[in-house]
Amino acid sequence: QRLPEGKPNPIRERTFDILHYKANLVFEFAKGRVFGEATVTLTPLRQIDSIALDAFSLSIKSVRDERTMAVLAFRSSPKVLTVKLSDTVGVGDTLSVKIVYDATPRAGMYFKTDPDNPTKYIIDTYGEGGLHANWLPIYNDVNDKFSSEMLITVPPPYTVISNGKLIETIMKGEGFTTYHWLQTLPHSNYLIALYVGDFEEGKLASAFGTIPISYWAPRGRLNEGAYAFRNTTKMVEFFSERFNYRYPWDKYDQIAVPDYSIGAMEHTGVTGHRACVLRDSTAPLDFGPPDFTQYSGDWSAEATISHELAHHWFGDNLTCRNLSYIWLNESFASYCM
Repeated sequence: QRLPEGKPNPIRERTFDILHYKANLVFEFAKGRVFGEATVTLTPLRQIDSIALDAFSLSIKSVRDERTMAVLAFRSSPKVLTVKLSDTVGVGDTLSVKIVYDATPRAGMYFKTDPDNPTKYIIDTYGEGGLHANWLPIYNDVNDKFSSEMLITVPPPYTVISNGKLIETIMKGEGFTTYHWLQTLPHSNYLIALYVGDFEEGKLASAFGTIPISYWAPRGRLNEGAYAFRNTTKMVEFFSERFNYRYPWDKYDQIAVPDYSIGAMEHTGVTGHRACVLRDSTAPLDFGPPDFTQYSGDWSAEATISHELAHHWFGDNLTCRNLSYIWLNESFASYCM
């Protein structure tokens, strides 16, 4: 065995620590456009008079200090938003800035038409590798963790699934609804999740009687979801007992997404799957084409479900310091399959 070769990947230096990230978003589905207000609450790690956030091709409209309500000067490049603070702040101070912007994301957030109903749209997100900066002005590395909050406004028939607890749904005019999600435990930015679509929810037995377990499927496919995800509660309880560390997140949602951007992704408290995970008792166990050199494939539906769930301990809760160590996340999760 040998260590991988290549360019060293140093840990990214930070000048501030994000405490809480709040995003208020609406969409223009047909144009793949997002309009947002991001409120970033942070504390400096040294004396600073400006902050820099990753912002890939975001159109920044304004920045405001939420303490004083003062409008702040800013400079926006294709990759970075630099905000000039109204005064110098240091360790122990807390500040909050609100950024108004819009974007047409080229990665990280994906707009697509529903293959079963081309008049409807689906939005899904995938942030590993720093992709969330295409739709959020944010610190774009894994060595900072913070709580997060999403207020997402959509028209009918869409629903929104994100991290943490659904605090409330707020009815707006013309049938629009704002879904208010809050993740109170800190997590890295790449684990922020957002799914929008015409999904139906199915509920499984709560883990230990206290941790809600749900699955979401495209409308009309709830029975397949019930079969595919039927063992999830047992898995949550098994891993909690095996690791001697109870599943730490508020709930566990799994979503079957048509034409999903990646095979599956383990956001905190919510996992996205390709819709091919949906099945009934007559379906084959594995996903891929036949491999006549092996009796069975590693990536069955059950293996994928358990792999992504295991990440909620190894990756989501215990997180590598930079993505050059992502193999640790994946190795532990694969061992748990």
